[in-house]
Order: sequence, then C-alpha cells, then structure tokens
Amino acid sequence: FGSGLCGEYNLTATVFTSSTCTPEKGTQSAHGAEAHNLELEHVVRGSCEPYEWVDYELHLDDYDRRNNLVFEVKDLSQGINPESLAVYLFIDDIPTNRASENRAERSVSAVYAVFKNYFSLREMIKADGTPVETIFLSVRCNDQPASFRALGEHVSSHLYDHHMTRGEICAGFWVYHYIYMPSDANATASLEVAVSSYEGEVEFTVSTDHPPIRLSPPYGIASPDGENNVDVAVCEAEAGIKYYVGVRNSGGGGCAVYDIMPTVHLEDPDCSAARQSAPERDVVPEVIAPYVPLSDAVNLGEFKVYKIPIDHEHSHDNLLVEVEITETNAAVDAPEALEVRLYEGSVPSGYKSEYFALNGIAGLWSVSISAHDLKETNYYIAVFGKAELARYQITLLLIASEFKMDHKTHAEVCEEQWLYFMYTPGQNETDGGGHRRLADTTDDFPGRRRIVDATNKHGRHRSLLGGSTDYHSTSTDDHGDDCGFTTHGCHAVHISIHVWRYSGSFFLQAAHGHAPIKLVPPFLYLGQDDTDTYINLCDVDATDTTSYLGLFGSSGCALMDLVAHKYVGGNCSEPRNFAEVDATEGASELTIAHFTHGSCTPGGYSDFYVDMDEDHVDDNLIFEVEELGGASDPKALTILLFEGHIAEDRKSERRSEHSSKGIYSVAMSSLDVVAGRYFLSVKCKDAGVSGGGGGGGGERIR
Repeated sequence: FGSGLCGEYNLTATVFTSSTCTPEKGTQSAHGAEAHNLELEHVVRGSCEPYEWVDYELHLDDYDRRNNLVFEVKDLSQGINPESLAVYLFIDDIPTNRASENRAERSVSAVYAVFKNYFSLREMIKADGTPVETIFLSVRCNDQPASFRALGEHVSSHLYDHHMTRGEICAGFWVYHYIYMPSDANATASLEVAVSSYEGEVEFTVSTDHPPIRLSPPYGIASPDGENNVDVAVCEAEAGIKYYVGVRNSGGGGCAVYDIMPTVHLEDPDCSAARQSAPERDVVPEVIAPYVPLSDAVNLGEFKVYKIPIDHEHSHDNLLVEVEITETNAAVDAPEALEVRLYEGSVPSGYKSEYFALNGIAGLWSVSISAHDLKETNYYIAVFGKAELARYQITLLLIASEFKMDHKTHAEVCEEQWLYFMYTPGQNETDGGGHRRLADTTDDFPGRRRIVDATNKHGRHRSLLGGSTDYHSTSTDDHGDDCGFTTHGCHAVHISIHVWRYSGSFFLQAAHGHAPIKLVPPFLYLGQDDTDTYINLCDVDATDTTSYLGLFGSSGCALMDLVAHKYVGGNCSEPRNFAEVDATEGASELTIAHFTHGSCTPGGYSDFYVDMDEDHVDDNLIFEVEELGGASDPKALTILLFEGHIAEDRKSERRSEHSSKGIYSVAMSSLDVVAGRYFLSVKCKDAGVSGGGGGGGGERIR
C-alpha cells in the first residue's frame, strides 16, 4: 500500500511450516523501524521526510486508563503551513491502511492535538475481554520534511472536594472529570463546580449516570477575562452518587488550559434551584448586508448566528444565503462539514428549522426564501460546525422580484429552490411608462457565448417544451390599423424574457394570477447543453392580476442573467404541455402542394403535421419553409422533421438550419417514407426583440 511518492521494492515469498506464526500488526514505521517508546509527561523529538510516518508506542497501566490523555505535537519547522503534519492515534495496533477517526490534520499555533478521555480508555477492551494495553501515536509529514516534538500528558479525571485540578482541552474534544458525593451528605447537600480558564474559553456541564455528551443544563462558562464566568451548582445532591463533569473548548480552534475545583456542601438549605437552570447566554448575531461577503470560521460542535433584517422595501424580494468553504482540507472537504439553518423572527431553543441545508454541493451550502414567502421581519442564519475547523464566507443575496423592463438582471437559484419574477399592471412601469411596438426595439445583448459546465441534469428533467402558435389571418382593429399575423389583439401587451444560463441547470415556468409553487408542465428547461432561451408572458394587461415567471433550481446553484422587454400587439406564445393536447400535439395540418401560413416567437416553435397514406409511401417527401419577415439572417429558422410524434428533446437528424434565398427545405426519399403521421417543427432563432411585422421578434412563415 503506497504511503507517499512512489516506492521500488523486491519481494520474496517463502513458504514455511511451523506451529507458531505471528500475524503482522503493522507496528513499524515507513522505513521499517520499530515504534519509538513514548512516556507520558516526557517530551520526545523527531523528524520525518515527505510522506514518512514516525510511530510512538505508549504502554498503558491502570492509572493511565483512569485518567484523560492528551497528546500534543508541535511543528518546529520555520514554515507557516498549518497542514505540514498529520497526527493519528491507533489503539492496540497500527492498521495497514493507517485509517483512524482520532486524528488531527490541521494545527493551531503549530500545535496538533488529539485526546483520549478516560471514559473511552475504560471502554477499550480486546476481543479476549482484557483491557487494551497499547496506544500508538503516529506522525506523518506531508509534502515537506519537518522536525517536531511530541508530548503526552495526564489530565486527572478524579476530582476532590476543595482541591483544584489542572486540565487542558482542545477544540472538538471532551474531557471528563468525576467526583463522589460523601455518603453522609443529607437531603439538603449541594455540589458546586467552579472553573477558571487561563487560555481559551471553556464550557462545562454536570450530569449523573453517564458522562455528558452534549451541553445541557446545568452548565457553566469560563473565559480568561473572567467577566462572564458562570459556575454550576447542583442542589439536593444525592449522597454516594458519582457526578460527572464534562469540559469542552468553546473559544476557537486552539487548546484551553483551565483549573477546576468542586465544593461539596453537606448541608445547604439555602441552595436555590434557580441556579440549576441554563444561564442566560444571549447570542448577539452579526448583521450581514446584501452582497457584502463576510468571512468567518466555526469549530466542531460550535455555531455562529447572523441577522438579516428585512424592511418593507425588500419584503417582496427573493432571499438567498450562500455559505462557501474558503479553505479546504481533509476534514472540511466533505458535504457534511457544515449545516446551515434559516429562522424567521427568532432562533428557537431547539435550533430546528424548515429552511436548512444539511449537505453542501462543491463546498457550497445555500438556503432561500422566495418572494412569494418573504416577510417584513428579522431572519437569522445559523452555521453549525461539523468538522474540526471550517473557514467559510457567507453572502446574502436579495434579488428583486419585479421586472425592470429593458434592464439586465443577474440572478441565482439553487437546487430544489424557487426564484420568482413578477409583473403587475401599473406597477412595473420602469421602462418609461409607455408601451412600444416590438418591431421598434433592438436586442440589448446581441453577442453571447456558449458556456458549458460539468453539472448533470436533475432527475426531474422532463423536456424542453416549446410554445406553439396557431396561424391567424391578417386582421385590423376598430381603428383600421393593420395588426399583421397576430395571436392576440392589436393592443395586447406581452413580455418577452431573454434568459442566459452560465452555470447549473434550472426550469422556467410561467403563470398568471398565482406564483407557481409546484413544478408541473408546461415548463422550459435550461441544462448544461443550453446557453439561453426566450420565454413569454402573454396578454399581461388583460386583467389586474399579477403574472409570474418562476425559476426552479435543478442541479447545483445556477447563475443566469435575465432581461424583460414589453411590446404591444403581434404574436405571443407561452410554453404548452403537449401531453395535454390531442394526437396532433397542437400542430396545424398541412395539405400537400398547398401553402399553410404560421409564425413563431424567439425561441418558440410553430408545428405542422401531415398524414401519409399508402398511396404516397412510394413518393419522395419534401418540405419547404419560406421566411416572410424579410430577415437577412440565413439561419433565422431551424426546420425539424419528426416521424410519428415530436421528440421531447426536440432533436432530429432530419433538419435544416440554413436557408437558400429565404427557403429552408428538408426531405425524405421514397425508400424511407412509410405510412403514418409526420411533424414539421419550425423554430425561430433567438434573435432578440427585433423582426418584421411587430411579432415579438419572431418570424412569419409559410
């Protein structure tokens, strides 16, 4: 098994017969030397080459097993790399794969610390029922040679009345102490535990029956300045009972040194039960401002709280909070390194929330509240540490939900979360107050690149469902104005939304009168193979109701830009669910050797079908589509031919993407034609908001 770099070796196998054979325990270092002897309360020095292991062996006696053990390794090299070494503890033998959950791979002030508390030492039993007698401390260099010194120490577990005991605890570990109440204590007896900290902040709690595994009342606090110290008092302490005191570091990534002293009162009738309740520890959260990243760190078992005040002005925005790991190592490079929770109004005592992110995606945790649910109140974010030390950056995004016409908006939506944009008649007049014919506008962003990332399509990916418009003959309004080929009235107001995808994948869904809260067809999908698309909101001024565009995250956190343009009259089509239409799939019927007219909006489809009977199966089949809008782009349209039904992904090998003198054609030879239904699908190029006929930037065809 490779330990570091590449090793060359010769291997000789010898078969022997013997009544005694001792299995290899893996107790040797990388260079084959036996493990060095380690004595507690004695310093040893060592060094290692890149990726080399240096092993130390400690033989345990009964006194060792009755106390806590702390092992500290200090890097003596001149570098400032906090990951120059890795320190591991192994029980009884060193496994060949060198795997251990009790390890330190990152230093604080060049010190790596690992612990074994007395309770776990007491529980270490061999398969034959005898106590474990050996602990191995292993030090490994990373990519640079290093010198170090190692020290193992006892932290006494047994406490005595009115006697001060020195202790030490590092982040991510518990140290346990215990004391017996005298058998002659009466019913009013009490136990008081006081802790003084000299380096780092500690928290401690008292329990019976078993050592504490989490901080719960009654608990106390001790810090070097002593200003907020809280002692613990247990009233009506029971005679002859063993009380456990658990101590943990709460002040950062380093180690804390403290003194602990219990005081037993055999009679204490004035002991107040109120002292057994949890001390008040108001968390003063730091306020985070929108789009201002805040760097912070959290240790294993700790949490940080942040405040997000939402005023009336922003109560209709989309709220998104992202927490991103900024410094990776083996401990935090896992999706469970952090846990992020979002609270409305206040932080509950149990820290439970319906808005949470338990797992990160590529080092990013996100929680959000859509514009549909956001309120005018205070919100709180709690970041919980699930690794030894995680450094991160937290960012608040407030994305306005109201469309700003002709203004490019940057947005982001993460997996399984909704993001909303909306239009309400009379409230979105940010385009100067007047509507305009779409034919009179130009695309603000004519150039675009295809950006491909490594995200996978989400399991809910169904299809890219294009719109379909029926042909309407030329008409005039009451004033005699020529409306052209329109699908709505001459003065109907529509919104065309251009969406660019830069990363991730997401769905788009249009709705009127209510925000889409469940992803159901019809919708559009933008995935890793897609750059941009158009989606329309048609006839938005027909009533006083609000029209919505909902974006639902599919894979990762998707980045995008949107721009909405409002136009009057012309053609407009919204996504349609073909599964809910009859067998013609909403297409218009073609008659062989006869013109049929139609139109399509940018990114939309105009579909036609023709039935081939047995009389024509020996004929060659040719479809021609002529662009009537006068566009100079020979790639303004894409022509797709489908047999039997329109493919969900709208992909076909029989297609035409280039015209000759404005005519596109696609054909099937007589050898391929069979009886049945054929669909011809015409897609308008995403040409922005320009084009002939006032048709929403689309094209008229026949």
